[in-house]
Amino acid sequence: MLPDDPIKTIALVVVFGGLVLLAASAFFLFMPQPEEGPPGAEGRAAPRRKVLKTATIEFGGIEMDCVVRNISETGAALEVASPQMCPFAFVLAIPSDNSTRHCRVVWRRGQRLGVRFD
Repeated sequence: MLPDDPIKTIALVVVFGGLVLLAASAFFLFMPQPEEGPPGAEGRAAPRRKVLKTATIEFGGIEMDCVVRNISETGAALEVASPQMCPFAFVLAIPSDNSTRHCRVVWRRGQRLGVRFD
């Protein structure tokens, strides 16, 4: 039953809406999150192995240092100092493997990038 006063009705709706948002926020806050990558990343095309390798992101004559945190045949997770400076597509050079791979960014989270090899 709603109050007769329209101001009280609006206040009641606002309070109820706030409670719903608070409950939803608490639900998502305490949900277990995957360690890395976007939700559903567990179903990758190829299993990744954890590594700790220095690498270079190369694009447009610019080189940025990064760290490869995990890698597979199809992609990798990279840690970079300035993720906002990293373009959508680039070449990843890993000196210890003597390899270069063309990459596309598929997710960004904090200082980490998930890339797919082209």
